[in-house]
This record gives sequence, structure tokens and C-alpha cells, in this order.
Amino acid sequence: LWLRRREAIPQFLPGRGRLLIVVNGYPETGHLYRNAFVHRRVLGYRALGVPVDVVWVSVTEKSRTFEHEGVPVRICDPESLRASLVHSDYAAIAVHFLDETLWSALADAASSTRTVVWVHGAEIQPSHRRWFNYVTDEERDAAAVESEKRCNFWRGLLGSPPAGLRLVFVSATFAAQVWDDLGFTLPHQYWRTIPIPIDPDLFDGGPKGPEQRFRVLSIRPHASAIYANDQVAAVIHRLSSNPIFGNIQFRHIGEGPLFDRNFKGLERFANVTLERRFLSQAEIARLHREYGIFLVPSRGDTQGVSRDEAMSSGLVPITNDVGAIREFVGDHCGVIVAPEDVDALAEAIIALVNDPSRFVEMSTRAREQVLGLSSASMVVRLELEWLEMGVHIA
Repeated sequence: LWLRRREAIPQFLPGRGRLLIVVNGYPETGHLYRNAFVHRRVLGYRALGVPVDVVWVSVTEKSRTFEHEGVPVRICDPESLRASLVHSDYAAIAVHFLDETLWSALADAASSTRTVVWVHGAEIQPSHRRWFNYVTDEERDAAAVESEKRCNFWRGLLGSPPAGLRLVFVSATFAAQVWDDLGFTLPHQYWRTIPIPIDPDLFDGGPKGPEQRFRVLSIRPHASAIYANDQVAAVIHRLSSNPIFGNIQFRHIGEGPLFDRNFKGLERFANVTLERRFLSQAEIARLHREYGIFLVPSRGDTQGVSRDEAMSSGLVPITNDVGAIREFVGDHCGVIVAPEDVDALAEAIIALVNDPSRFVEMSTRAREQVLGLSSASMVVRLELEWLEMGVHIA
């Protein structure tokens, strides 16, 4: 029986001159969607010659090392990372989904090392921003307690930020919400708005033909009500009584605990294909080439990565006017309807099916929109500049 405090065991990290990426999860077999957008950044940084190390900090996962698509990932506890950073002279640290546990490993390093924290949504938003996740009064009360703890952590951290700390918000709308929720705004020297990068070379579905307007796709996780997959099902039920319904092919792919509840009853339609599974990025890109409309309702996107990937492939998105969506989708390249308006989502599909020339034009505009706002080649360089890693770019 060992009663003393266990000493942290430093991890072997190359350190000097390299970029350290610290996350709360990373894609691997069976969990391909877990922070997949961080993995795409890693590939982008490495393609530009930036040496990168990835550490997944966890208090529940066993310490181990695995590899995903050529990227080594080391899992360790926060104490081990903190001890490692005392000896590892990293040029910069990039952090995704910061919380108190992660911060306990990084606080000392952030006083002297450029430490850029990407703020995505769930890790900072108060419970009223994510109302759709709570059904009972008990759930709402418990969420409010956790929300207050979370906001207090961020207020304390950002009220007196360490010298090396900087922030990235994925949209201006989201940044404005965060500052409003916290009750103050940091000077702009501490933060930037940079969208999540989209790879237009991978997601290039080519020009869409008018016949593809009859093919509707959705690829979304089913882990939270924020993805509004229940609205996808409701749209199909609404359309099933329309004479045009039999001419449209629907394909819905995803995974998560809400899958069966969201799509219950859709199996009775012969023109609806349901697939409960994860897809690799390459598989998603291949599917994009076969379809023309991306049905992607939402209850609160701070950007919307799966939608932007589909738009890059030329699919026309149909979505809701919530969160930051209007920053990324205009009326010239997609259809945006009021929140929770299932009838309007269904009518949007009918309108595109009945207007092939409009569909083709919007498809072209959708890809142009992504190229102009969030193309990986542009965004990755902005991120490396903010990390002050630009000197390493060849």
C-alpha cells in the first residue's frame, strides 16, 4: 500500500523548436470523428514542414501511444504532461477543448511559451446556449451548476491571462457570444477569429449535374441534439406525402446514442438508406461526389465543418438560421430557414428539385464560398502565423 503522492513521470517529448498540440481526444479506429478537424490541422502543419507532436491528456484513458494515418499520438495524464513541459522547450503549444484539467498541465508553460487555445463551443458556453440538450428540470438544474463552474474557470483565466496565452474563435458570431457571456472582452491582441480549415483538394466533388438534385445526403454524429438529426427524419415524413417524394433518394449516415431515436420509422421508406457507422474522410469525399443536396439542420453551429466539407464538394446545403451559420452560408450558395422549421426545410428540397438551373448555380457558388472563407491552404498559414511558427514554413 503506497500512501505517498505518486510522482509524475515525464513523457519523452522532442520539444525544442517543435509545435505541441494538446487535445482531449484524437481519431483512432472505431472513433474516426473524435476531433477529426484537429487531425486535419496536424496534416496541414506537417505538409508545410512544421514539426508537430500530439498529446492527448486524459485522467481516464490508460497511458499509451498509437498512430492515426501516420500521426503518432501519446496519451498521458495532466501531471505527466506538466512535468514534461518543464524540460521540453517547445516553440509553441496549440490547445483544443481547454478545461481545468488540461489547464493544470499547461498553466506553468503558458507563462513563457506561446500557447494558443482554440475555443470551439461546448467547453465554454453556458447551459442556456445549449438548451436543446436538457429535457427535465433536474437536467437543467445540474447543467446550470456545471455551467457556472465552467464560466468561473474561464473568467478567472481570462481575467488575468498569462503572458503567452492567446485565443482563436472559429467565427465572429461565436466570439461575440462568448464575450457577452463572460461579461468582458479581452483586447484584440489576445485573440483572433480563424475558421476551421477545409481541404478543397480532398473535398472536390466536381461540377454537379442537374440530375444530382434528386440525391439528398446527411452525414452527422448522433451524440447531441445540436445536430438536429431528428429534424432530418421529420423532413422525410413531411415529404412522404408529396408526389415528388418517390423521385428523391435519401441517404443518412452517422453514429451515436441518439441514432435509433432520431431515425425511428424511416426504415419503411424504400428510397431512404440508413447507415449506422463512422466514415473516414476519404469515404465522405467519395460519397459527396454522388449527391447534390446536403440536408444539415442545426441548433447551434459555431461554424459547421461537415456542412463546409459538403459545400467544398459542390453540394447545396439546406440548414437553419442559428449560431454562426450565416457567416459561412449565403443565400446565393445554400438555403437557410428559420430555427426548428421542418416545413421550410422540406419546402427547400422541393424548390431545388423543381429548379435545376438554380441548383447547378448554387452548387458552383457553394464551393466558391468555402474556397474564399476557409480553404485549408489559407487557414493553416493564418494559424501558424498566430502560433508564431511561420519561421518554420519552407
